[in-house]
Amino acid sequence: MKRKFISVALFGALLAASTSVTTSCKDYDDDISGLQGQITANATNLDELVNEKVNNLTQEINSLKAQEAALETALATAKTELTATIAEAEQGAKDYADIQAAAAQVAAIEASKANIEEARTALQAGIDAANAAIEALNSQVATQAGQIDALLSADAALQEAINIANGEIESAKSMVATAQSAAEAAQGTADENAQKIAGVTEKLQAVEEGLQGQITLLDEKLNQAVADIAANKADVEAKLATVNALVQANTEAISALQDKDAELLDKIAQNSTELLALSEKLTALQSTVEQNLTAAKAYTDAQVAALKAELGADMELVKADLAGALSRLGAAEEKIAAIQEAVGALEDKDEELAATIAEVEGNIESINTSIGGILGRLETLEGTVAQQNLDIETLKQTAAGLRTDLDAVKVTADEAKSQIVQLTSDFSSYVSANNEVRNLTIRRLNRSIRHQALVNLENRMSNKLDEAVSTLGSELRSELTTATGELDTKIGELQGDLQEKYEALKNQIGAITGDEGTVGLIDEKINAVNQKVAELGTKVENLTTDLTALTGRVTTVETEIGEIYKQLAQTSAIIGQCINVFNAELGQLCAVLSAQLKSIVFSPTEYYQGIEAIGVFSFNYNALSVSAADKTGDQKTDRPTTLTQPETSVVPFVKASYHLNPSNAAISTDKEHFSYVVNNASYTRSVGRNDISVDSVELDKEETGMLNVYFSMKNANDIEKIPAAGDGKVDVAALRYTYSTENGDTLITSDYAALKQYKITDFAINKVTARGNMEEKIENHLAATAAEAITSNNRLQITYENKDPYADSETTGLDLNEWINVHYVVNDANTDQVWGDQEKINEKKFKLVYELIGYKANDADKTSESEHATIVDGHILNVHGVDGSPAGNRNIIGRTPLLRVTLMDENTNNQIAEVGYILVEITDVIVGPVTVDDIAPITNGYTVNCGDAPILDNVRAVTWVEVENKILGQLNMSKEEFEANYALELNSDGVTCKQFSEPKDEAVRNPQIGKIVNTNDDQAHETNVLKWSVGNQQAYMLFSEDRQNLDAVSTWVKFTPKSTVSSHKPVFVKLTWAPSVVNDKPEAAIEDSYNHKKRADWHAENSRDEGFKELQIQVGKATDPSATCEYEHMVVANTFNKQPVDIIKDAIKGTYGALADAVTVEYKFAPTNEQSKRSYIVGNTTYNIQVSADGRTISTTGGVTLATIEPTDGEITMGSDDVVKAIINIYEESLADALTFTVLVDEATCEPAKDLITFNNNKFNVKVIKPIFLKGGSIAEMTLNQWNTLTQKLSLTFEDFNGYDPKEFYDYSNKTKTFWDFYGVSRIELIGTETDYSGNWGAVDNNVFTISYAEPTGSISLDNMGSVTLTQVNMSRANSFNVRMTFKVTYLWGELTETVTLHVNNAPGKRSLNR
Repeated sequence: MKRKFISVALFGALLAASTSVTTSCKDYDDDISGLQGQITANATNLDELVNEKVNNLTQEINSLKAQEAALETALATAKTELTATIAEAEQGAKDYADIQAAAAQVAAIEASKANIEEARTALQAGIDAANAAIEALNSQVATQAGQIDALLSADAALQEAINIANGEIESAKSMVATAQSAAEAAQGTADENAQKIAGVTEKLQAVEEGLQGQITLLDEKLNQAVADIAANKADVEAKLATVNALVQANTEAISALQDKDAELLDKIAQNSTELLALSEKLTALQSTVEQNLTAAKAYTDAQVAALKAELGADMELVKADLAGALSRLGAAEEKIAAIQEAVGALEDKDEELAATIAEVEGNIESINTSIGGILGRLETLEGTVAQQNLDIETLKQTAAGLRTDLDAVKVTADEAKSQIVQLTSDFSSYVSANNEVRNLTIRRLNRSIRHQALVNLENRMSNKLDEAVSTLGSELRSELTTATGELDTKIGELQGDLQEKYEALKNQIGAITGDEGTVGLIDEKINAVNQKVAELGTKVENLTTDLTALTGRVTTVETEIGEIYKQLAQTSAIIGQCINVFNAELGQLCAVLSAQLKSIVFSPTEYYQGIEAIGVFSFNYNALSVSAADKTGDQKTDRPTTLTQPETSVVPFVKASYHLNPSNAAISTDKEHFSYVVNNASYTRSVGRNDISVDSVELDKEETGMLNVYFSMKNANDIEKIPAAGDGKVDVAALRYTYSTENGDTLITSDYAALKQYKITDFAINKVTARGNMEEKIENHLAATAAEAITSNNRLQITYENKDPYADSETTGLDLNEWINVHYVVNDANTDQVWGDQEKINEKKFKLVYELIGYKANDADKTSESEHATIVDGHILNVHGVDGSPAGNRNIIGRTPLLRVTLMDENTNNQIAEVGYILVEITDVIVGPVTVDDIAPITNGYTVNCGDAPILDNVRAVTWVEVENKILGQLNMSKEEFEANYALELNSDGVTCKQFSEPKDEAVRNPQIGKIVNTNDDQAHETNVLKWSVGNQQAYMLFSEDRQNLDAVSTWVKFTPKSTVSSHKPVFVKLTWAPSVVNDKPEAAIEDSYNHKKRADWHAENSRDEGFKELQIQVGKATDPSATCEYEHMVVANTFNKQPVDIIKDAIKGTYGALADAVTVEYKFAPTNEQSKRSYIVGNTTYNIQVSADGRTISTTGGVTLATIEPTDGEITMGSDDVVKAIINIYEESLADALTFTVLVDEATCEPAKDLITFNNNKFNVKVIKPIFLKGGSIAEMTLNQWNTLTQKLSLTFEDFNGYDPKEFYDYSNKTKTFWDFYGVSRIELIGTETDYSGNWGAVDNNVFTISYAEPTGSISLDNMGSVTLTQVNMSRANSFNVRMTFKVTYLWGELTETVTLHVNNAPGKRSLNR
């Protein structure tokens, strides 16, 4: 601790010094600023400037001297701390004295032991004296008084020895108390020793008390012996024997005390060893302190010397430092400017990016708006055309007074016709193209284009028509205005002439009377007027003619416009028809598209090793033959014969269901459109699609969009199984649907599903225990031969009245289909499975055939039992008299027709697959049985065991008292009467009782619960005392929580009347086992502690820090001389302080000893759906992972192995494929993104509880650590126009997974390994460049400048990572800019990338120019 404090003190002093130096640098900055100001203001006096600098440097030297004084003070402090450390060492010596005190305590304990030994010797002496006295008693029995005296003497001696022992023990206790007090003052180890001594003391006290009790007892026995000797010699001898026994006990007690002494000696020796070890540690500590002090002094001296040397440096060095500081200041300013410029560029880039995002969003919104507008225009096109018609009518009304040349209109009309023809052609092509479903996107685009063409055509026609009409109206208005103006002018002129003539006429008339010449003049004038009027009339006529011609032309224009209107109307009609056709075709297209089948998805009903599966039931049997049925004969030896032909194996049909997408898809259910392809994981099997034949296809009647496919299969026995020999693959099948289009056949394939074979063998024809309960699983097989059926108790019953005793009263005859079903064995299992009744097996083209065969019960009886029955409708058995007389005559009671049942396979032309035989017993009318249901239950507890060890082992289930009170009492019978009239119904073995699930004949329990046997009780009564045995396997199925989880189980046994003719009722007795306790939950857990997990191996989640959540795989370390850059083969088992198998055993062995002995564990990768990471993205590729069925391999779904694990110890071996390397290198900082394997410690024990143990915290992640990282890079800045070609070195920052840079790696490897060689860093290459030269980031324009990278020559090192060259080609400006360069580094475990930014400064002079 002192060493650490001294180090901290020295470091603090040095830090203070460095801080002072930093302050001086700041002073330099201030001085520099001052100097620059003086240069600007007073640059005339260089000597003054130099003197100022010298003065400033002098001040700095004085400052450094002050720092020297501070260092001297720090040195003095260090010396003080050294003194304190020595004092602490002296205190350590005092502590050593305390340890010596503990040694003294041990010596006291030794003395106490010696005293105890003395007490033991004295006690032994007293006992020896007592023994001597007793021996004297044996030799002098006659002299009782002497013997009494000897006994009293021995008693006194023994008492004296006891007193001495008590004294010594008290002394020992006192010394022990002293030692204990000393121990309380000692250090931790002595405290522990004192506690141990105290424990020994308590044990000595216990021995003392026990010995005192024995001595007291001996004293009492001696006194009693003295009294008894006086009365009876024999009693004395007995007492002597007792005394001898007590002496032996005392001897054993002494021996035990000696053992305790030996134990105490061992403890003392152990404490001495520990004290010696402590002493050695103290010596080593003192040596270490001295070494540390020496090293600290040497370090301090060296630092002081270095500072003195630095203070004594030449002034020129200080000046050089000043110049360097000035240079660095300038560089720092430039860097700050570059950083600010880069920050500004980034801000601009952010704004540009935001603008780009907004623009993209605006474009998207615009596109969406355009799409909506197109759809809206499509919906309103008809309305638009209607509006056009209205506009045309308006044009008709307003064009009456117009005239003009209509050539332009005609051209427009012709163009419209041409475009309509082209539109119709294009639309027809478009409708044809709609049939190609695969070009749906193109058709939608065409639809939009053609719709837009319609809109454009409409707009063009409307615009041109408006333009032509407008032009025509303008020209007509102009001409009419001109004509009207001319007319007005003429009229005006005429009016002027008339007025002038009128005035002249008045003058002339005024002068008539006085002058004849005037009359002539008037005539002349009138003639002139008449001529003017004539001219005017001519002009009027000409104008009228012109107006008439104009009216005609207007009429012609109207006619031609009418024709144009007709053409436009026809165009509108055609457009409307196009729209209607288009809408119809579009509706059909939508209907076709919405009902077009896109995919088929398998709908699983079962899974095979976690894989979706199709169950393929193959029926395998050896065909049989039987003799012809003859119910009048005697066929009691009838049995089936196996035909000499190969085993038959058929798959009648398999049903597989698929979801259609969309659910309303229109498909053909013709089986010719469907086929199957059968694949194995790595190859297509040769049997292929020919192995599976589709029989029929139908759409499910209840669920929309569900397709049911029924197929048969030829060679189901060839289906691969999991695990399979060799490759462990599984066969998978996919449904294919093929349909035709104009462009050829289209194929849609479903997803693959595993083919799981269910191999059906060992058919068994079975009688159910309850009428109509055809799914009953109880095994109650018909006999294999007629002879076995005759002796079997497994029978059908029908009353003499031809009634099924278990059916309603209205039912006539015995419906065999209500009593007979078929069982079979699947995949060689140990138990049957129910197939079903007649209806169920008919689905697979099998059937049951019932026949009566002859059976004569004895030679004297010439009538066959089977003649009393007949089968009608193939399955109804009726009984009657032998002569055919109707049922109802009691004389047929007791008859037993013999029934043969055959299972026929219609798939193979009615081959016989199985045969069974059973008697049908004709009985009296049966009334309800007698039930006894209050027998006390068995309460033996149940603990899960291994195998089929007996749990109930002949446990008495019914006692004789219960037989007598509860059975005989209820029947009101004597024991003799009961035995004469009843027999316990036994199984075919003739030993064990037949069991029933309820008190009904038909409710035979199968399987039975253990075995129940009839025994004699311990009073040698007759039988009917029942004992029950149940094995572990069945008890497990009944009581285990993961099975039936019952609290109790009951079964019934039956006492059957010996005569079916009598009126005695059957007696059912209920037996119950209700365990008082059920132990079926063994549980263990891996602790998140160092009790179970090793500190060095376990880490916190997604962290390199220690913890308990995950393991990490890494390559070799620099500090390991033998390490390589290969991933270590992690052995998971070696990361535990306590092995998982031992964790489980210790946790459960107290209750589940057998299970604990059988526990095993396997290490495996957890199933795919339990992996914490199931996909990885590398670039644009996503790799999904999968785990093999056995959990030993984890790989990509593409088949690339990522890792394997050894199940015995969990050794993980990494894959080395390029995909593996790429995934390893995807993460940068967060281990959450690293390649991760979830590992499972999977426990198992014996059957039937193999998977019963709950093992908690047994699943954890294993992270794969990336070997090396790139932590950035740099390229020194370049400045334009210094040289045409600029070159700077590339520098990349490397760091390995331990945080070592290349230099640290080399140092930690003891300078034996280089970073580059160890990690295989083989290449650095340039893979991308971009620049912001233009203002935005983009590609480099080689016409402006070029950028290149020269890869390193020779071995890569810190100083040899290649160089970057910029060549100025045609640079039009001198502003600064940046170049981003992305480099790829290739090393042993893949590739790393890093982007480095090169800053190019503006040309010199740019800054002054800006100023």
